[in-house]
Amino acid sequence: MYRQTISSIAFILAAGLYAQAQNAPISTSANFDEADEEQRTLDEIVVGGTKLGLSVQEADVSVEIFDEARINREALFDIDDILVRTPNVSTSGSTSVLTIRGISRDGVSSAGQGVTSNIYIDGAPIATTGLTFSLESLWDIGQVEVLRGPQSTVQGRNALAGAISITTADPTYDWQFKARAKYAEFDTQQYSAAISGPIIEDQLAFRVSIDYQSTDGFVDNIVTGEGLDQDFSDALSIRSKLLFEPRFLPNLRTELI
Repeated sequence: MYRQTISSIAFILAAGLYAQAQNAPISTSANFDEADEEQRTLDEIVVGGTKLGLSVQEADVSVEIFDEARINREALFDIDDILVRTPNVSTSGSTSVLTIRGISRDGVSSAGQGVTSNIYIDGAPIATTGLTFSLESLWDIGQVEVLRGPQSTVQGRNALAGAISITTADPTYDWQFKARAKYAEFDTQQYSAAISGPIIEDQLAFRVSIDYQSTDGFVDNIVTGEGLDQDFSDALSIRSKLLFEPRFLPNLRTELI
C-alpha cells in the first residue's frame, strides 16, 4: 500500500510539472475513457463457412478463425500449421489424414467408408488427391475457418465431423504488391508473389497470386546418398480473382475466381 501511494504521488507530480510546462490545466488522473472511439472498436469478423454472413458473435457454430493478420503474426505457412493450433483437431502430418472431434476424415470407423470432413477454397472442395500431393500453402490467404461439428446442412453429406473453409485474399482498388523468398535445410525453397489493383476505378479490380515451393525432404538413401522419391515435393500454385461492383447496380458484388 505504501508503494502504491508513493507511485500515485509521483505520477501526479510528474503530470503537474508537464502541464505547467505546456501552460495547460493540471490533471491528477489519467482518463482512459477519452481514447479515440475508432481505436477501441474491433473489426467485425464474418464466418464465411456458414454462408449466412454472420459474425462470430452471431454464428451458432464452433469455429476457430485465422484471419490474415493472425496468419502473418503467428508465421503460419500451410494448413498443417493451422490444424496443430486448433483445439479438438488432430492430424498425422497430412491434411488428408484429419480428425475433428475424434472422427477421422476416412469415416467413423476409419475404414474408408466415405469422407466426413471437407476442405474448401473459395467455396470449391479439394479432392483427396489434391490434399495428398499439394503443400496447401497459406500464401495470400485472407481467412481460414475450422468448423467443428456437423456441417451437412450447409456443406453437404461429407461434413459430418466438420469442415475447413479457406478464403483467398480479395482484389483491391488500390495497388498492392508483396513477395516472399525462403530457403531452408534439405534444399527447401519458396518463391511467392502477389499483385492487386484496379482495372476500372471502384468498379473492377484484379488479383494474381503465384506460389512455388519445393524440397528434397529429409529422407536419404543410405546406398546412393540421394533423397528418396517419396520424400520429394514440388508444387506450383497460381490463383487469380476478378472483383466486379458496377455503379449502376449498387448492391451487386461479383467475384470471378
